[in-house]
Formats: sequence, structure tokens, C-alpha cells
Amino acid sequence: MKTKLIFLITLISTVSFVAKGQLQGSETSENHSLYKGTFVVNGDKDTFYPVIFKYGNQDRINHLRIFRAYYEAGPNELSPTHKGGLTLEIDLNYGNWGGSTYNWRISDLRQTYHETFADATHSMHCMGFTIWLRGGGFVYHYESDYPSSLQVAYNNDIIYNSSDPNHPEYTVKAGNPTTTINRDNINNHLLTPSFIKQGNDILYTQGNILIGKTSQANPAYKLDVAGKVRADEITVNTSGADFVFEKGYNLRPLNEVEVFVKENKHLPDVAPATEMQTNGVSIGEMNAKLLQKVEELTLYVIELNKANRRCNEKIKQLRLHLNKVSKRRN
Repeated sequence: MKTKLIFLITLISTVSFVAKGQLQGSETSENHSLYKGTFVVNGDKDTFYPVIFKYGNQDRINHLRIFRAYYEAGPNELSPTHKGGLTLEIDLNYGNWGGSTYNWRISDLRQTYHETFADATHSMHCMGFTIWLRGGGFVYHYESDYPSSLQVAYNNDIIYNSSDPNHPEYTVKAGNPTTTINRDNINNHLLTPSFIKQGNDILYTQGNILIGKTSQANPAYKLDVAGKVRADEITVNTSGADFVFEKGYNLRPLNEVEVFVKENKHLPDVAPATEMQTNGVSIGEMNAKLLQKVEELTLYVIELNKANRRCNEKIKQLRLHLNKVSKRRN
């Protein structure tokens, strides 16, 4: 009886806990609308003009697509047939006040023959989104999850007129056309997959890789491994140390090296063991330092060899002189 009572209490508690996280109200089904349209950007063929999409949802992501085929209408001065193709897909949510947050990301960008997309940004107190597109009669198509209220601006036109007479400064203009492509802004918002398959290779394009580590405040290395690494061959980029053989290289005299080693307990230009134990060792840098020391040793050996030959020559001359003296006495 006691066991049954404990089981019943546990069951009631579990049901009560699950109920707290259940759906509020009933689930509903809604039809998803897709808003489509076509617009033309006139003006100069070498200028990009602001196109404003207005009043999107501030709490949900709007998937905005702008596209055109390369053969569609555009200035013949660029090309009679290949004027420029564009596939541009942007995920964005409009900010406004009291909403979630506002941001935008380019999920896909492809351009052929001539670039037609130059820049993008939130505008109109974050109730609008501006995209700069090439003019000259280019025809563009769009698809949006929300009505676009689209406006093409050419001369810093007003895109939001304040209804508050006490705050005319709330009125917003479109911004100026531009003749340059803001590649930094585009690249900063361009979503690229972390792993890219290229032929038989897999490329990792973002961030650092930690193996055997759960976290690190500011990873300083592209690859950080807690453990042993094994490979058949490792190639390290290095500058070498051939400067040692350049004319004018300051080779320390051996007596100075002797004094330095006695005082510091490590070679000149080489980090002490305590620093290596704390910071590790750069293979490329250390190989270059070791090569530098080997080349310095080579110069020392060459000098010692010259000195040895001079000594041998003097010994030879002394022996000849002693032989002559010995013969005279005899």
C-alpha cells in the first residue's frame, strides 16, 4: 500500500511538471503569403541607388530575395546581351522600438558579368531596409515574406515623413547614391559555411579549432590541441637564417658568448627554458634560431680552421729553423 501511494504521488508530480511547459491555447494553422514584384532602377549605369523595403516585422525574420537574369533589361553600354545577373538573399528583421532585435545576414550572393549590388543597411529608424542596386534601367525582381512598400530613391529623397509636428527631425531621407561597392560591409554580413568541400578537400573557413579543450577565453591559435599530435610530415613556413652569411653581420666574439652563457644560462637570441615552458615554442621560429646558431658555429669553425692553419704554418717554420740551428751546432 505504501509503495502504491509513493507511485501515485510521483505520477501526479510529473504530470504537474509537464503541464507547466505545455502549449498555451490551441495550435493554429495559417497560410503563408509570399509577396512578389518587379521594379526598375533608372539613373546612371555606373551608379548604385538606394532601394528601400519598409515596415517589415520586427520580431520575426523576413527572407528577402532580389534577383535578375543576366540577359534581362539593362543599359546596352554594359553589354547588349550579358548585362549582369544577380541572386541576393537576405535574412533580416526590422528593429523599431519594443521589438526583438534587428540584424541582417546575406545567406546567398551570386553575381555574373557585372556587379549590381553595392551595399545594404537598416534605415528609417530601423523600420526600413535599404539596398543599393545598379541603375541605368536595370530590371529587378523581389520576393518577400512581408509587403515591401518599396521605394527607389535617386536624389536623397524622403523615405519617412514624421507625423509629429514637434519632431520634424524624425523625418528620414534615403541617403545618397554611390559609385563604389562597400565590400567590407558586404563581407561582414555574408554568411559562409564553416566547412566547404572543394574537390577532394574540406576547407574550414571560420574561427579556430580546439581539440581536447572545452573552452578558451581568446584562442590565439587556429589549431589548439590538448595532447599529442602525430603526422608523417610537417612543413613549417620559415624565413631561414642566411643573413648570418651576409657581409657586415655582427658575429659575437667567442669570449663574449662565453660570458653571456655563464651569466644567463642560455644562448644569445634564444629564449630561456622558463619562457619556453610557459609560452611554448614556435617551431618555425625555433628552427630559424637553431639554423642561425648552426651557421654562426660554421663561421666560428671556419675562423678556427684559419687560425689552426696559421699555427701549423708557424710550427712548420719553427721546426725548419730548429733543424738549421741543430745542423750548425753539429
